[in-house]
Amino acid sequence: MEQAYRENKVRAIGVSNYTTSHMQELLETCQVQPALNQVELHPFYPQNELHQLCSKSNVLIQAYSSFGEGSLLNPSSVYHQTLVQRIMQKVPDFNSQHLPHHLLHWALARNISVIPKSTTPGRIASNFEVFNVPVDEKIRDVMDQLLSDGLVKPIKFCWDPLSIS
Repeated sequence: MEQAYRENKVRAIGVSNYTTSHMQELLETCQVQPALNQVELHPFYPQNELHQLCSKSNVLIQAYSSFGEGSLLNPSSVYHQTLVQRIMQKVPDFNSQHLPHHLLHWALARNISVIPKSTTPGRIASNFEVFNVPVDEKIRDVMDQLLSDGLVKPIKFCWDPLSIS
């Protein structure tokens, strides 16, 4: 990839699913720094250490599975229920219909690019309305603090790159 970059065949290099240790090793050895690291990232799996390293190194994080493979939006999911319950403790009039927008706001506020997956045209259009839904700092704070009390454990919904050394 570095050769292709030097030959102007690509404008940037990106990586996917690099953990903090993978990223540290890459940054120590690469000649061309990656512009992007695409990873699973949502309030139940915020990857704060990786986010901090990438921010410090000017590597953009791009989040896939921003909605936890749909589990964070499914009212019958324990993850959806937990998140909505935590939000309603701080924002009693919270409308869970806007949860996708608040999940996207949460990532965007952290300077994280997002890829909200959907195959439904209506949902795809709705995701673009994120900029029309007011930002609520209390909701973002709840999402930031979701794992802090230890009652909620981090959860990955996608493939786990930790098995790669």
